[in-house]
Amino acid sequence: MAERLGRLELTAQTPRSFDHALFGYAEGHRQLASTVRLPSQDMYHLSAASDLASGVKLEPAKSYVTGLPLAESRRFALIRTWAAPEMPRPGCVWSHVLLLDESVMSAQADMSIFFSLFRDPREVGRSFYSSQLTLDVAGNAPAPPNAVRGDMIADIIGTYYSHQPTFLAASAGAEAIEAAIAAVWSQQWPRLRMEFSFRTAQLGSAPRRSGRYDVQVAIPETGEDLRSADWINVAAADAGGTKVTPLRRFLWRYGRDMEKPRERFRLLVDTFLVSKTSDALPLASATRVFGELPEASEGTILKNDILGFGTNSLSICPPVSFLDMLRVLDGDVADSTFELSEIERRFGKLSSAEVVEVVDFASSDDDRLERLRDPIFEWTVARADEEIVNSVSATQMRMRILMGRPEFVSSGSIAGLPAGDLLKLFAASEDPEAIATIVNAAVRRDMGDHVQEAFKRAPDLVGRSVIEAALKGELDAAWRRPIAGLRDELRSLDLLSFAAGLADVLTIARLTDLERDVFEIGRSSESWANRWRSLRRDVSLQETLDIESSLLVRALREASLASWTLIEAVLPELRREINARPLVGEARQLLDRSLPSVGYDDNWDLNRRIMLALHGLQKRTTVSRVTLSCAGLADAEIDFVYAGPKEEPKRKVGFFWWLG
Repeated sequence: MAERLGRLELTAQTPRSFDHALFGYAEGHRQLASTVRLPSQDMYHLSAASDLASGVKLEPAKSYVTGLPLAESRRFALIRTWAAPEMPRPGCVWSHVLLLDESVMSAQADMSIFFSLFRDPREVGRSFYSSQLTLDVAGNAPAPPNAVRGDMIADIIGTYYSHQPTFLAASAGAEAIEAAIAAVWSQQWPRLRMEFSFRTAQLGSAPRRSGRYDVQVAIPETGEDLRSADWINVAAADAGGTKVTPLRRFLWRYGRDMEKPRERFRLLVDTFLVSKTSDALPLASATRVFGELPEASEGTILKNDILGFGTNSLSICPPVSFLDMLRVLDGDVADSTFELSEIERRFGKLSSAEVVEVVDFASSDDDRLERLRDPIFEWTVARADEEIVNSVSATQMRMRILMGRPEFVSSGSIAGLPAGDLLKLFAASEDPEAIATIVNAAVRRDMGDHVQEAFKRAPDLVGRSVIEAALKGELDAAWRRPIAGLRDELRSLDLLSFAAGLADVLTIARLTDLERDVFEIGRSSESWANRWRSLRRDVSLQETLDIESSLLVRALREASLASWTLIEAVLPELRREINARPLVGEARQLLDRSLPSVGYDDNWDLNRRIMLALHGLQKRTTVSRVTLSCAGLADAEIDFVYAGPKEEPKRKVGFFWWLG
């Protein structure tokens, strides 16, 4: 079609031939010549339509035009009728009939050209009507009328498409009436053209509507003025022009599969008006289209373009948004059959923000989108990104994405998951990074009864995460009691490696219930000796002394070569405080309980008792004078460590069996 191909002038694309016929008097009104043999039913209607209209007085210099469809042959008859006063019988007429088939009706944009092709049989030979007519683009186009009256076009459009009797005022003149009818006819798409019927013969003063003709000429009755409606004014302005307009393209594209084209004209014009002002067709307009076109077979082209299905370069109506498309499909107005592949294609073009909006819509109601919910969820998983994962509000959907796409497991994406879902995700994940992220989040939340279950699944990983969270002050209080009961499992970890300072040591000790034996955090003198000097002194002096006392006592008890290395590390600072002022607190109590006694009167001398303990250790392990010197001992003290006291101590206290 001309306008769909982008042509601007209302002309035929190529020369076309079509049939015609002549009717007149010959012992009665009948067909006198024709280039085609028509079916009997069409001949019956054509004979009646080509005869003088009932009640019409046709002056010799006048003619009128009739247009009506011929159902049996699927042609349209355009007829011009002249008076034949020269014939012996009163009321005789000549009628030239153009028989337009569907190909001509579909290809010709400007229908006014046909009004110029009539020939009065008194001016041409009878043989003229025995050869087909050719529509020649270059030579047959008539000059446009001086004035195509917009008000008359509006009258036709307003009444005809509102299914009201359409009468044009005879006073307008035959040329203006025919021009207005041709303009409306030209605007129509082929299927609507084939249904349009009209007659320009002037009826009497009291219009008598013929059910066969949609538009007639008479003195119109006073009725409702419909021309103020936007859809009428826009359609009338379009019909009165000589260019292919966006509206006409719209009508021709979407009118062709309308089963009731006349009834759908206003719907199409209204939809066009709305579509011009928005990149996406509003939901209300889409719902109206589907509501007024309930049959699946009607308006399929428009419906598909509205839904964004199978769109191509010919699409004119903008589709509704994807979310509105779902609302249409979920409503009562849409047909239940649709291609999932088309919806998936549109889904694939959505931005991440739009995907989130769609998923939240689909998740917000269990009764919504019964057929589409699962496919939408599957497509979302397939095209998920960080924005989608972190923005969807439905926990169910977020879990579905994370279960299928563990690479998107992050502190943000799992922040809102319930404890049970977090554990479920933990159990199902195989990606090490995802598992670590899940555990790090879990230890910072109240996992209720799931704590021990999580620990059993990955004791090493959970233990490390628990300690790291505790050191940052982020471990949820609900973990502390269960973790204290899992102290033995935690001891399999190198707990001391987590500590950067003595404050961390004490935190780990409290977490693992080792506050009275912080030595177990490092598990050996060697481990403590290697780390001691690098640990920050970020606790009080008393707490430092308590730790040093614990390490000294356990080093003496361990009695290994590494014991001397640890003693070398902690003893100088501890002895400096002991010699400077009386030792108090847990450090004093521990040393009092654990160091050997030097006599009832001298037990207050912790320095001497330490020397005695070192002597006992020296008898079991080898130590060099250099090590003892580095431990802060003077030469006399070193000699004491090697030689021991002149007298054996009166009694021993504590658990130092090696001093016996």
